[in-house]
Amino acid sequence: MHTFLAILIGIFTILFLITLHEFAHFVIAKLSGAYVYEFAIGMGPKLLQWGKKETRYTLRLLPLGGYVSIASEIADAPKGREEEKIDSKQMMENLQRGKKAAFISAGALMNLLLAFILLMIGYGIYPYKYDPNLPPTYATTGPLFAAVEKYNQEHTKFPILGAITGIYNSGIPESEQAILSYYDLQGWLNKYNKKVGEPAEIKNYQVTFEADKTKTVTFKPEENNGVLFIGISQGSYQLTAGQVISHGIVDTFKDSYSLLQALGQLVTFHWQNLSGPVGIIKSTDSFLNSNLSSSQAASTYFRWAALLSSNLFLLNMLPIPPLDGYKFVENAVEAITRKKLNERYKIIVSIAGAILFLVIFIAITIKDIFF
Repeated sequence: MHTFLAILIGIFTILFLITLHEFAHFVIAKLSGAYVYEFAIGMGPKLLQWGKKETRYTLRLLPLGGYVSIASEIADAPKGREEEKIDSKQMMENLQRGKKAAFISAGALMNLLLAFILLMIGYGIYPYKYDPNLPPTYATTGPLFAAVEKYNQEHTKFPILGAITGIYNSGIPESEQAILSYYDLQGWLNKYNKKVGEPAEIKNYQVTFEADKTKTVTFKPEENNGVLFIGISQGSYQLTAGQVISHGIVDTFKDSYSLLQALGQLVTFHWQNLSGPVGIIKSTDSFLNSNLSSSQAASTYFRWAALLSSNLFLLNMLPIPPLDGYKFVENAVEAITRKKLNERYKIIVSIAGAILFLVIFIAITIKDIFF
């Protein structure tokens, strides 16, 4: 059930983001006076179509894409529409340069705007910003949370509310450590979050919440698929209304830059930070986690969708054929030189780019499935 839900959410989100991307292209094409044959949601065989005049609206079988089909001098008309009379000014190649540039960039800019809106929604639902530089705290479920609840029931006047300041695995004497940030905790987990004894057994953990260790809870971590689960979350701080807006802007561009960094690693064959559709569906665990509250899960989903949208923005604006960024550069070169590039050259470059992206897509999909 979990896997099915992850696939469903992943497909819906990708389709939603791409549909709005293509819708932005469609709106600008119409405003620019281009002759639009079709606005399609999905790819592959046609399921449903409506509209009888210039533009047909189509729903297609494969829910992982979409497109806007515009009359062109170098592409044949759709089957059955060869006899339609079209003014040459309505063809893609003959649009005014400014209008053509607006059409090319509209989809990517829509994804950028959408990423900002989704982040704003996410922060609005749960206005807290996680920061690994802060001391960690306990999650809303898990053995540590149960221990804290028990402590608070017994100490109603002075309950535990603050962040974790220290942690200790009673089976490893040297494991006692002060915790100043989430990074400290990660280092401790890598060294001491393990079974001890012979045969290996799970020992009690002690977690303190005050510098003087006056607030300490004792519990046993839970074993889950060979991993000891404690239930600890990164520290966070509440955002003001102004910070929601500023963080939305900053994080939108940070998310885009993260893709640029991952793409830069392609040349050294470090592909671990790149994901295709399979990897995207796997990443739904970030908000389908049963340890999250409903508001945290909803907020995490919108932030996750914003990350995808900002990545789509940057990916489409890369100056690599056949992406929009390359078409934008191509249009700019023609505007500066006042000459059209050779159509044969355009076709060859676009096909070569498409083949390259197909190879990369297949390689990333194999990586997501088997590695």
